[in-house]
Amino acid sequence: MFNAVKVAVVLAMLIAFAAIGTGCALNPDWGIRHFSRTLMGGGDLRRGWNRMQMSACGLIFAGFALWMVYVLIFR
Repeated sequence: MFNAVKVAVVLAMLIAFAAIGTGCALNPDWGIRHFSRTLMGGGDLRRGWNRMQMSACGLIFAGFALWMVYVLIFR
């Protein structure tokens, strides 16, 4: 019973992390606004670069979380 609760909590956290990563990947402006820090300084000159970095980080973050969900469930 106790192990099932632990697995459920870890699964819920991983799904939440995957949702945050997907949100950053699909809408990088949301990620930049919510994490309130640009990845590189420079204001508007680096806006496109910051969006690309936020999308890439979101994809990596969501991919890792979903991979961990797969490992947790199917292995």
